[in-house]
Amino acid sequence: MFGEFGNRTLLDYNMSRGVGPQGGYTWYVDCIAGNNNNEGNDPEWPLADLETAYAKCLTGRGDYIFVQDFWTLTDPPLTIDISDLHIISLGNGNFDNGNDLDGGALASIELTDNATDFELAGFNLGNNGATVALDAIGQCNRLHVHHCTFGWNYAC
Repeated sequence: MFGEFGNRTLLDYNMSRGVGPQGGYTWYVDCIAGNNNNEGNDPEWPLADLETAYAKCLTGRGDYIFVQDFWTLTDPPLTIDISDLHIISLGNGNFDNGNDLDGGALASIELTDNATDFELAGFNLGNNGATVALDAIGQCNRLHVHHCTFGWNYAC
């Protein structure tokens, strides 16, 4: 939708237009109000699951995924194998922010060698206690995980 505006890196920074601060794309996820048939780059028309938003991201582009009202992954674990990606929870600001990454019997997130400069913020991470919640399965560089709870609502 925003492609006709020209080179995204030359546009003004405006998350509501789907333009991230590094020129990357911005995607929105809401499992209540979202639909995977939406484009997902407008907060009024979010995607329904995190995996669909992640599939739209490209390595090195500086993409952002903003998540609101989200409880479980469709196909855990979410394996991060691209660089310069930001997945941010838009929670309610409380200790339990309402956005969960539940891996079931698996890890919620797996990070590979390519997960350089990855940011994850504001989620409750866990599973049924069978394994770790966040698993670095490769040599990861410059990971930034902040404002997350591990094992608060779930075991890990």
